[in-house]
Parts: sequence; structure tokens; C-alpha cells
Amino acid sequence: MFLNEDGLLHYMTVGYGCASWWVIWTQGIFYYKNKLIKLSCLLVSLYFAIFILNYGNRGALVVIVVALAVLMMVYIPLKYLVLLGVVILLATSAAFLFLQPLMELAGDLLGFDLTLSRNFRLLSNGLLGYDSGRLPIYRVCFEAILQRLFTDYGLTMNFEQYVLVGSTVRSYLAWLKDSGKVNALFENNMLLWQRI
Repeated sequence: MFLNEDGLLHYMTVGYGCASWWVIWTQGIFYYKNKLIKLSCLLVSLYFAIFILNYGNRGALVVIVVALAVLMMVYIPLKYLVLLGVVILLATSAAFLFLQPLMELAGDLLGFDLTLSRNFRLLSNGLLGYDSGRLPIYRVCFEAILQRLFTDYGLTMNFEQYVLVGSTVRSYLAWLKDSGKVNALFENNMLLWQRI
């Protein structure tokens, strides 16, 4: 379910696939009265959170943060929310100050290296809002896409290559538009492709 064609974990599928399960199990911590069920919900919730942090994507982390805030507001009495908010703020600040040693310790306890995580690298380098290099290609006209493709792969442009590669790229862009992954818009008399 979470593997791509190469048999490797795909971080987008892992992140969004596990985030909904994390929300369900975490809600069980607050909802159930039985202490054994609460404990099992807590353990599974922690496992999913660490799994998403290690293998997931940044969007899934946002889902976790928002869902946790909503769950706390729903299930925790108001008089404890302010105190809990201060504790979470302090804990988060301390975690960012000591992120590397904490991740190494957690990885040692769990048996795998959390410092290899893409999310960890982005967090530890202060690049959580980094666009992963995609921003320059979000809004580019077709000719610029084709030019970059030829330049990056060291191809020489001629009429035959322009028609052959150009029709392939146009077909792929049309498929991306039909599948809802990109949006086409006209700006300054130029067709621009924008990722949704």
C-alpha cells in the first residue's frame, strides 16, 4: 500500500495514509474510560506519530498538529488548556534546541535511524517551509519547460526533437491537468502551468 514501483516507501502515501489512523487512535486516548484501552491507544498513536515523522511528509505533520489541537480543545477542560499550552510550547522549544540528540535517542530506542528522515533534515536545518525546488517550475510556460528539459538532459534542440519531445510533454501536461494535478491558466498572453 505504501510502496512505490521500486518497492520503496513513498513518503506522500505514508504521510497521508497514516495521518488519518493517527487521528483515530489519538482520539481513543481521550474518549475511552478503560485504562488498558487508553494505554494501547497512546502506544499506537506514538508509533504512528514517529512513523509519520520518519517516513511521512510535511503535510501529514500539519494534519497531526491541527488534529491534536482540535482533540485537546474538545476533550480537555478549559482550565487545563492554558497550562497544557505553556507546557507544549516549552517542550517544543526544548525539542528544537536538542533535536539531533533527541532524534538519535528515539532512533536508538526504536531500532532505526530517525536522522535519515526527510522531515528531520528539513526541521533541523530550519527549512520546514522549503519548496523542495518545485517553486520555479510551478508557473512556467511550455517553452520554458521544454527548454529546461533539453538543457538538463544535455539534448540538442532540432525540429524533430522539438516535435517528438514537445508532443510527449504536451500529452503529459494534458494528463496532469485531466487528473487534477496541475492547473492551466493564461497570464500576459502566455499559457502557464501551475501545480494544484
